[in-house]
Amino acid sequence: MVNRIELSRLIGLLLETEKRKNTEQKESGTNKIEDKVTLSKIAQELSKNDVEEKDLEKKVKELKEKIEKGEYEVSDEKVVKGLIEFFT
Repeated sequence: MVNRIELSRLIGLLLETEKRKNTEQKESGTNKIEDKVTLSKIAQELSKNDVEEKDLEKKVKELKEKIEKGEYEVSDEKVVKGLIEFFT
């Protein structure tokens, strides 16, 4: 599953790469402009793995209820694994 933070990070990397590519083309004198739909293809791939909106709303509602009741427990192991995956 790709979460919104990862999606945002991927889009940022894509935009940064395109900007760097355009800068290199300008510097080398080959300022050839091309139209691409790369972002659209990436978005399509990510949407295949994305959770349905209703499922996400249901999960958020369940988590809120658990937190309010004091039944939600944080897994230290899952937090650490998530941080490692995010930063690598």
